[in-house]
Amino acid sequence: SSSNGRILGFLTLLGINGFCNTFKTYDLEDAGQRAARLALVNLIPLFLGGSHDFAAHSLGFSLDVYSFLHRSFAVAALLEAVIHVAIVIRTTSTSLNIDMNVYGIVAASILLSLFVLPFVRRRVYEIFLVAHKACAIAVVYAIWQHTRSAPGYIWLFSALYALILTLTVMMQFLRTLYQNVTVEKSLAKVNIQCYPGDTTQLRVLLPRPWKVRAGQRVNLSVPHVGIQYALQSHPFTVAWWETDRQGKARSFTILLRPQSGFTQKMVERLRPDHSYKAWTSGLYGPKSINWHPNSRIGNYGHVFFATTGIGIAAQLPYIKELLDGHQNATITTQKICLIWQLDQIGDWESARDLLQCLVRQDNGYVSFVPSVAQHPVPFNTSYYVITNPDATSLSLRRNS
Repeated sequence: SSSNGRILGFLTLLGINGFCNTFKTYDLEDAGQRAARLALVNLIPLFLGGSHDFAAHSLGFSLDVYSFLHRSFAVAALLEAVIHVAIVIRTTSTSLNIDMNVYGIVAASILLSLFVLPFVRRRVYEIFLVAHKACAIAVVYAIWQHTRSAPGYIWLFSALYALILTLTVMMQFLRTLYQNVTVEKSLAKVNIQCYPGDTTQLRVLLPRPWKVRAGQRVNLSVPHVGIQYALQSHPFTVAWWETDRQGKARSFTILLRPQSGFTQKMVERLRPDHSYKAWTSGLYGPKSINWHPNSRIGNYGHVFFATTGIGIAAQLPYIKELLDGHQNATITTQKICLIWQLDQIGDWESARDLLQCLVRQDNGYVSFVPSVAQHPVPFNTSYYVITNPDATSLSLRRNS
């Protein structure tokens, strides 16, 4: 399974580090220096991208896999740093009056503090973004100060970190610039539509067409929301898109429910009757390299979807892609079933037109779709089910 594979991979990484720690180590002081070098080596993969999304996309990994690898190397680097500090304290007379020692402790402390940031991310995403980047820059500086007077060329590691980070950030910036700026147009345009229950729909018009797949995310920044958000991008799942004859999307739709920070400010400050300039970058996920061609959802005869509330935003793209594949005879799916439990009335209103597009996409549709105005939706009791029982018709019905 995936979890067993990750455990095995993590233990393998620790085993390799342990072997390198002990192989032909002559004394305790040598082991301490070896641990320091291993800590620096384990830090190299952590600077392979200005963001996890871009790094995962560039390497062909899913975001989940890349995040696991990022955390694994971070843990290995921290363990090696702790071993190095412990051995140095044991074998030498450490003085905090020496800058080299102070910066070494600072670098190790910053690495340790990075493991607290995920708890901040769950509460205040904007603070997490700034703090994580600040810690990355601070640890490079602290390592440089700690190693620049050390014998040999170990100080080059900090230069390597800075070079890798600079190159990947520049690559990401140039990619984003290409996606957002053309000769005819400058930046994307975003329109907002709010529904009861804080459900919100964003429609983004793109300067350049994108090839969109189900399950992909886009990073969005709207400078009008506030100057503090102008240089921040936030990830959203693409819920819908319309393609041209080349199969590329000129616009896409996002469904969301504001929580705090950027999304809440966006709902408060953007007006439904206006268009606002926005930065977009993406698309990210699923894996940019298909490692398992036979794992495509269209290879299953029956596909079952179940979701609640705003979670419909993650299901619509897969249903759309399945219907596209059925029309093009590229999938083997014979039956599609969606069960959706509504949390708020706005959930249905925000997705109603998109569901109707799915219905119209199937030429065999003949049944009647009840509207919310005619049939009020009791919360937590109503389900909407889409089925394709014979691969020739699509029906939408409401169950109480």
